[in-house]
Amino acid sequence: ALDNLGKSKQAIQVLEKCVNLENDTNKTTIAMAYYTLAKIHSQFSNYPLAIESFHKSIQVEPYPSVYYSLSTIQNFLNQKEESLQSINCAIQLNPNNGDYHYAKGVTLYELNRFSESKNCFEKALLLNPKDEDAR
Repeated sequence: ALDNLGKSKQAIQVLEKCVNLENDTNKTTIAMAYYTLAKIHSQFSNYPLAIESFHKSIQVEPYPSVYYSLSTIQNFLNQKEESLQSINCAIQLNPNNGDYHYAKGVTLYELNRFSESKNCFEKALLLNPKDEDAR
């Protein structure tokens, strides 16, 4: 909520306090706090802290959306193989998400692995026939 009000620095402080209460808080809350921290850090282009927070979130409780977001940052930073590993984890946890297959296809395309990329785009279209980007 604070982040949506443009108070990102205050949000970071609150979230850091939350994750430091690990023993008193449930796993989902802690994982989502790390995820939110990662998203805020990435908004400020603080990618090392964003990646660290994504990894902490995954360690607490792996969610496909966290792997997907991590993959996006890694791809942006030209960490293609790491991005591919992260998106594969997202797909393993949620194989029916067309966006994940599309993201994998983009990364494979950028690695000049065109045949594999095409397969991913086809899978994305199968899961989401209205996806214009996957065409």
